[in-house]
Amino acid sequence: MSSWPYGRATVVRLLQEGSLEIVTANTNFAKRLCDEADRHLKAVQTIIEVDPSGAFQLAYDAARKACSALLAQQGLRATHINGHKAISDLMKDQFSNERKYKVLGKLNSLRRSRADSQYPSELTPSISVADATYCYETSLNILKVVNEILGSGQLNVFSEGQVVG
Repeated sequence: MSSWPYGRATVVRLLQEGSLEIVTANTNFAKRLCDEADRHLKAVQTIIEVDPSGAFQLAYDAARKACSALLAQQGLRATHINGHKAISDLMKDQFSNERKYKVLGKLNSLRRSRADSQYPSELTPSISVADATYCYETSLNILKVVNEILGSGQLNVFSEGQVVG
């Protein structure tokens, strides 16, 4: 396996901030997270017309769990300190440089929309079926790409001493 060529500085920064921690790399846990994401997306299909806001939140959670699977494969885990933002920052910096993985960079916009819907003000627009559908479709693509990366053999366990490039 070769080292992933991008995002090392972001990983180091997030570790120093306490937003990420080093854990034992776990392929089975990564698969479990992807399976949970898949189940979430199946559930979204059943509620999207009735509860677009709930569907959006569940689709976002599926995308976040899928992306967390990439961290689990590398021996990394987001913490309660800005964990959602850490995952989205890492997806953008570590993976979206590759054109075929660019969809992972969309996690941040989904995260911001989800936060707006979960913590709305009177000025926050409601999540529409179209918004929920976009999140669902984006999350499906994110899960597909995550499974591709996990199966590629390109993702090593992160080591603070490794040379990337």
